[in-house]
Amino acid sequence: MKVLSVIIDTDPGVDDFVALMLAKQNPQLKIEGITTVAGNLGSDKVTQNALNIVEFLELEAPVIRGARSPLGHSLESAEAFHGEGGLGGVKLPQSNQKCIEQYAWDFIYEKAVSLKGELEIIALGPLTNLAKALKKYPDLFQHVKTITFMGGSTGRGNRTPFAEFNIWADPLAAQIVFESGIPLKMVGLDVTTKGVLNETNMNKLFEYEHPYKEVVKQLLHFLQQLSKQMGKDTVMLHDALAVASVICPPLLTYTACYGEVEIHDEKYRGQTRIDLEHVTRKQPNVEVAIAVDTPRFIHLLEEMLKY
Repeated sequence: MKVLSVIIDTDPGVDDFVALMLAKQNPQLKIEGITTVAGNLGSDKVTQNALNIVEFLELEAPVIRGARSPLGHSLESAEAFHGEGGLGGVKLPQSNQKCIEQYAWDFIYEKAVSLKGELEIIALGPLTNLAKALKKYPDLFQHVKTITFMGGSTGRGNRTPFAEFNIWADPLAAQIVFESGIPLKMVGLDVTTKGVLNETNMNKLFEYEHPYKEVVKQLLHFLQQLSKQMGKDTVMLHDALAVASVICPPLLTYTACYGEVEIHDEKYRGQTRIDLEHVTRKQPNVEVAIAVDTPRFIHLLEEMLKY
């Protein structure tokens, strides 16, 4: 089994918590660092949440603070959807650990260079840190193996009818990443809304006597209540699916397309315009996930809680 060196760029966040848990529990991933970005909540809250999660999970990875605001406009967070403290009401002990004294974009570049092209980045929030790294270090594209990001959609949105939240939160940063030349994998709403848990799946997860069992139960019950408020009876784990796709590449089916992000028209702000039919004849710049093996995803979550 090849061990993959990854940086997880994140804005914890309820499903980010599950995603970090999944990453920690899988020996295939070596987490080189966790970089934080303002998104679901403001920078101070997501950074403290990341520090608390790292201590709770006993993760041996540094936390590095990143962007406090998007490129070109002020932060509009999704705090209302993540409960008290941003973790669905889960109260973790306050960590006394500190971030390392470095900006996320500098850490990303230095780690990418030191790993000689073997670094994979998993981005679970707005793409601001990656855009800042690309702007400051134009040669970064030569050193990153791939970026797998949770965001976007070929059709529907979840922040507006047209845009998914992470891309909507910083569309300019997303467009910079789309233009970067780095191999990209988009894990968007096309698959995260299909890789879902139902009541039976969740109850099976709760059968495992694992140290994380009660926290997982709280997180999933919070998401379940949120789904019910929107008239749904299943739970979506957007960010966990992105992590799972790196652990198990066959989990998702991709198609290579040309994609771009709407950055000018406020009505369509953050819309990911994906040329599925290749009508523009432009060179593909992103692999877009279009199908998910949901039973396999659920199996990975079960494995997370077995040991």
